[in-house]
Amino acid sequence: MDFNRAWYAEDVGVIEHQWTGRVPGEFVGIPVTAGRSLSACGPPGELKDGRMSWESVGLEGNAIRRAAHPARSGWSDGHLRYEISRLVHAAHFTSHIGGFLGMYLHTPGCRQLARGLRIALIIGLVGTTLAAPLNSHAAQTLTLSAGAQSRGGDVQVNAFAPNEITINVGDTLTWRLDSTEFHNVLFTNGEPAPEFVQAGPDGVFLNPVVALPAGGSTFDGTGPAGSGLLNKGDTYSLTFTKEGVFPYLCAIHPGMGGVVNVVAAGQPADTQAAADARSTAQINADLAERAIPAIMSNIGQLPTSGDTIGIAAGVQDGPVDVQRFLPQRVTIRTGDAITWIWKTADVPHTVTFLGGEATPEVIVPRPQPEGPPRLELSPRVLAPAGDPTNWDGADYLNSGFLAPRPGGPAPTFTVHFTSPGTYEYLCLLHEGMRGTVVVKQSDMETAAGLEEPGEEG
Repeated sequence: MDFNRAWYAEDVGVIEHQWTGRVPGEFVGIPVTAGRSLSACGPPGELKDGRMSWESVGLEGNAIRRAAHPARSGWSDGHLRYEISRLVHAAHFTSHIGGFLGMYLHTPGCRQLARGLRIALIIGLVGTTLAAPLNSHAAQTLTLSAGAQSRGGDVQVNAFAPNEITINVGDTLTWRLDSTEFHNVLFTNGEPAPEFVQAGPDGVFLNPVVALPAGGSTFDGTGPAGSGLLNKGDTYSLTFTKEGVFPYLCAIHPGMGGVVNVVAAGQPADTQAAADARSTAQINADLAERAIPAIMSNIGQLPTSGDTIGIAAGVQDGPVDVQRFLPQRVTIRTGDAITWIWKTADVPHTVTFLGGEATPEVIVPRPQPEGPPRLELSPRVLAPAGDPTNWDGADYLNSGFLAPRPGGPAPTFTVHFTSPGTYEYLCLLHEGMRGTVVVKQSDMETAAGLEEPGEEG
């Protein structure tokens, strides 16, 4: 009897193991009745529905549905067969008996058996911790997230995930950037985070300590080590050669940090499956608990003092950064004004109408006689440009680089529109953050018989 990747258990939120093909001598699949009780219960030798092998599976998702195939031989009518196409939780018990218990603890018909076996298993694990660590003695490489985002990129999660990891001496960590917001990974050896930008008489430049890689490929806790700027898809790897607790941070985003716990070889440490499970849970919690309320509370026009419309120029809640103008499209009349309000804690944005010009580069490399180039923040991005008190849509108009200051009021940028038309604008710092202003004739202009311009794309 082959089940072909069908998994059978009570419809609980956590399923820890996957059934694979038929292997004599291993544990068996248990169908569950509609009343949430087992159709058969007892030690493995007494279960006759077909012997199966366990295989630990990593976290991927949470789709659970009733199996489509008909009942199998030996199963009574009325059984429900749940086929879990993707898991909600990674397995914590990697032994066969651990997986067996992980499934049975969720089945009411076998709670007493499971409780007794769980106690026996715990006693056995306590007595054999050194002989059977949670992971292999061989060095491993674990991959962590150095920043994530929602599927459409509207929401950035400025957090390392998981934000704490335990590895063995000799193991390697690889941070992968999964977002369009750039980050860095920096071990400062206990020193405060360096400034991201540095202003000087000849311009504003990115701090090379943040922007450029530092240190080698190994780390013993002495001296800084850093990735430099990471863009989406980039990775940074570091091998840890000494036991200790090593905090690290992103110098671009205040509050974004993590901890690496390095223990002796052979001591219990995280596996990739465990790290993935915590990473996904952490990111999903941020998206659900922070991003959705932030968006819903700013989805409409914001109240302003005397201006027609208020628009949120980004919204932030802790590590969650909603990189959208809300609302994204508004319609006004000539003579009206719009005020953009920065609803972020520390994330900068611009409000920029290109006026027919090409989008300027944010960072401009300045070659040096020796060494790497200096990375300048483009003055065309950084500085305000144009006259927002009387804008007719013909020229480049830019709010400049604006970000909230701790304890200060939220930045704002107000534009008075004098000519009808459809005007696209963007944030020069964040990909995909765009909006549209449709300006129609005022009532007086309409009454005077002035022609309304057609709306553009």
